[in-house]
Amino acid sequence: MKNLYFLVLFVLITTAYTNLSGAEKWSKLAVPPDPFGKIISLAVEGDNIFFGTDISGMFFSSDAGRTFKNIGENLPQSKIGHILVKQGNYYAVVDDNLYRSDDVGVNWILIGMFKEKGEKITCFYISENVELLVGTDKALYSSRDGGANWEVLTIELKTVNCFAVTVNEKGFIFLSFSRGGERIDLYRTSDRGDTWEESENGIEGLPEVSSFAQSGNNIYASIYNSVYLTGNNGTNWIRIPSEFQYPIRKLEISKDEYLIARFDDFISIYDKEKNEWLIDDEEMRFKDTVKASDRDDNDNLYIATDKEIFRSLGDILIFVDFYPTYFITLHDINNNPISNKLFYIIRNGYNIGSVTTNSLGKFNLSTSNGDSLKVEHYPGGFAAVKPGHNTNNGNTMYYLILDNAKFDANGNMSYFRLDGNLNPTIIVDHTTIKMSLIVSLGWEAKRSYMDSVAQWFRQLSNYYYDVTDGQLFFHQIDIYDNMQKWNECDVRVWADNMVWPNASVGGIFSSNSDHHANMPRKWYGNSDPTRNGTARNDWLTSGNGNHWTTIGHELGHYMMAFYDEYVYVNSDGSGLPAGYNYGYMDYQYPNGGDWATEMSNATRYPNNTYKITAQWVYNNGDCWTDFEGDYEKSYNGVFCPIIKPSERTLNPGATFLSGPIRDVGYNLITNIYDVNTGAGDVDITVLDPNMTVLTRAKVDLYKPVGIVTLVIKEGQAADNGNFKVIGANVGDAIRVSHFLKLSPYFTYHYTYNVTAVTNAEKTKEKIQQDDYIQIKLREVNGIFNQVNTWEFDDNANLFFKSYVNKEFSQAPKLEVPTGQDILENRDLAFNKGKLDYNCTLDESINKQGLFSIAAYDDSQELFYIPISYLITGYSPILSGPDGDVNLYLDQRNDKISKFAILTCGSHTSRKGLDADVEQSGNVHSITTYPYPISTEIPTILQIGYSPDELVNKTQDLLRIFLWDASSLHWTKIGGIVDSIRNYVRVPITATGTFAVFTSNEPDAVDEGSLYHNLQISPNPCDELTTLTYTNLRDELVSISLINSLGNELSVLSENTLLAPGNHKLEINTTALPAGAYFIRLKTISSSLMVKFIVVR
Repeated sequence: MKNLYFLVLFVLITTAYTNLSGAEKWSKLAVPPDPFGKIISLAVEGDNIFFGTDISGMFFSSDAGRTFKNIGENLPQSKIGHILVKQGNYYAVVDDNLYRSDDVGVNWILIGMFKEKGEKITCFYISENVELLVGTDKALYSSRDGGANWEVLTIELKTVNCFAVTVNEKGFIFLSFSRGGERIDLYRTSDRGDTWEESENGIEGLPEVSSFAQSGNNIYASIYNSVYLTGNNGTNWIRIPSEFQYPIRKLEISKDEYLIARFDDFISIYDKEKNEWLIDDEEMRFKDTVKASDRDDNDNLYIATDKEIFRSLGDILIFVDFYPTYFITLHDINNNPISNKLFYIIRNGYNIGSVTTNSLGKFNLSTSNGDSLKVEHYPGGFAAVKPGHNTNNGNTMYYLILDNAKFDANGNMSYFRLDGNLNPTIIVDHTTIKMSLIVSLGWEAKRSYMDSVAQWFRQLSNYYYDVTDGQLFFHQIDIYDNMQKWNECDVRVWADNMVWPNASVGGIFSSNSDHHANMPRKWYGNSDPTRNGTARNDWLTSGNGNHWTTIGHELGHYMMAFYDEYVYVNSDGSGLPAGYNYGYMDYQYPNGGDWATEMSNATRYPNNTYKITAQWVYNNGDCWTDFEGDYEKSYNGVFCPIIKPSERTLNPGATFLSGPIRDVGYNLITNIYDVNTGAGDVDITVLDPNMTVLTRAKVDLYKPVGIVTLVIKEGQAADNGNFKVIGANVGDAIRVSHFLKLSPYFTYHYTYNVTAVTNAEKTKEKIQQDDYIQIKLREVNGIFNQVNTWEFDDNANLFFKSYVNKEFSQAPKLEVPTGQDILENRDLAFNKGKLDYNCTLDESINKQGLFSIAAYDDSQELFYIPISYLITGYSPILSGPDGDVNLYLDQRNDKISKFAILTCGSHTSRKGLDADVEQSGNVHSITTYPYPISTEIPTILQIGYSPDELVNKTQDLLRIFLWDASSLHWTKIGGIVDSIRNYVRVPITATGTFAVFTSNEPDAVDEGSLYHNLQISPNPCDELTTLTYTNLRDELVSISLINSLGNELSVLSENTLLAPGNHKLEINTTALPAGAYFIRLKTISSSLMVKFIVVR
């Protein structure tokens, strides 16, 4: 929390304590300004509020009236005459037909067609055992199965025009009705309509009941301006004394059996202690006609007029008993009044309505000494930056809540408790940020998986509540499968089990369709590098906190803009204590101790030995400082602080707040958008022709959908050859490939056509019977090597060329995914002179995907060679389609509009290589349009490799090679091996096709020559000159201007963190006399200088 100080000039004025609606006992709900007509019906259950209008509006609030949304789209556009709620089911009378919703108004089912019978619904009641009683102008109907079946209860009475109906606890049904003419009757039945008898003893005048109220076996009836009671099943009625001059429209009774009578413009409450009706309280009168009313389970009253809904600031007792009036002042954390703002009041855990502070931050409230008060303000939020979020909490990225919660040293929460001081000041300093995200799954997932995602985010919401000390968790998570919202989502979940969790730093604030947090189908942590866990049948249900805590870690990048704290800059971390954990951006797994659920704070960085993480270096501080800097600010004139652990009361010796632990995930809104065509799993075991298990085979799923074929990369089989293909339908094809890159260079391939799946959610799919389907791969007859390349032509088309060691037995095809996901087969022309197949690819191809060469071996059998590719625009650091090749580019390349990277893991040519050469990693072909990469400063090429692929060679022998298309062999260009992160790096001045091989004569590489490459141009200069330099690792750099005497004239850049790549600095020399000067570049490990001349 930052301390803000304000100079405030106070002017003495006469203070008027203000409440919303101008009264002390009512608050006004946030009804939309145009609710499609006038309000005529209302129903309340807990925080859920429904109201209907006389034209076509049906509105719902899940947050006690703070916000409403229209849920009437699935109902006929007509008046909503009645709304009733019972045991989680919702009923609405719409244009004299009855509808039921079992999912809080999302969908409505027509259960009573009365209009078609020519009848009008006149009354409606639901008993305690959920029997539906519907009275019309012709009969009384009953349903005891939710509206599936109906029976008429008034056959004995013939045609009746029903006025009101109810049931007491002994099952007696009471019905007020007429049968034509002026006669009006009140009858009862104890046998559900077989026999009816009159129940009017004690009632004066015609028993036209406008409303019943029931409590146990007591039945109250409002008849014109009087109220009657029966406690003996209607044998006789007793009139409750009253002096009303107007007819009662509705009668209700509270849990404590206080009667509430509603009239046209006021209400009255019967004080049972004094045996009198309260009619002189101005707080019970309304300026507009009351159209509907209800009460909630806590006996708060709700009153609806044409366009407004009011809620009492407490239960019925506030109108009956005397409470002292408290004059309360609300201040922010800096002791400034929070003026003219709406606050919701939660008293003793119950929401009792809202108030608005005056210009001095004051309001008044009638309540009891000892009551606990939570005051809650919604200062605003931040709109989603990515498109397509309109259905996700109204296009809101996050909104804020400011309240007065306080945490003790153990993380226990409490609120302000009133005492004898009638003029208290409450400090409102607890900010909560509630995020809303969209998750998209890259395959048609089973509902059980989507439900698991929802559960993971509930756990993650609790996790973030702990990490942020109760200052951030999730409001709404929308989950889509089958690549719905793939480009607009926040979190992408890939079917590919080989995806390594990653995220764009601060990606939530970017509209770029490539910026997301990315997760595999399930993550088992670094202990499962083979992804064996995802091959198990219980892979989804097996307990694994590593997965959702890792989602939390990646959201730390994406949502909070944190950098990793396990990545060290200019250090190997050897100075840190063993097992040191900075926080959840270092090690988030459940076995990580206390700090696995904490953000790093200043105590985790006590001195320079610790200040080596990417988070500290790139963001200039710990995570808590970063969090505070990003989110602590004023929203709509209200200051919302972020309180760091150092600003709290902690346990002795503690440096973080314990907890807080609360199940905030319980209230998380999760919406699941499930595309269900019956997809399921296919469990396979991959074998070679000798029935020996093949480890780490590559699996891809091809899904024909009409003329469209979707390709889903599934990943890698386990060490035992098992694999679980997900999102498969009968009729799909599973392609399995295995390339042995060591002699004798076997290629294995098989395409399995899916005939059955497991766990399909539609019965049309056949069910797999075997535990695992054994897929025996076929050995490809012949050794086929390819060097797959491509290059942009002058028209931005890509010219694809595959150099081969021999011709295929039949003409191959290139499978190409186009913009509509139509898999097209392109002819490959064969050049016998250079042994290459080629074709031209225009802009109709997708920007990212999987090519396949459909080739024929020496036995004329078909096999496939998969090739990944990516076409993208400029970025200072570009990654290939599988993430195992990177380019670090100078700003001079920003006019290049297209970069295209092709990656293939099949056998490749051995020409130009050592006889015992070993390959690690893939072959990558890189091209640009419309310009080549800059030659003024080299681009850094970084290619990943796997040490496990090396058998007889060591990592230090690895070098990067370039394919020479003119001589058809590989040429060594060198490189530096990073054995920690498994990369080889080299500077390049041109694109081409590259791969990593071992070299028996690797040639010593001067690492320093690959760094900095200092140049200054123009030289000599008279005004402006530009310094250019290159680095391959993260470094802190200082740049100074030195004269010929060695004196430092100025510091041009001090301790600037440079990411790997090419950089430039423009220098203005107009103030320098003519002469010789030097630019000095200093890093932690070196100092370099370059000379330049200034002429005049």
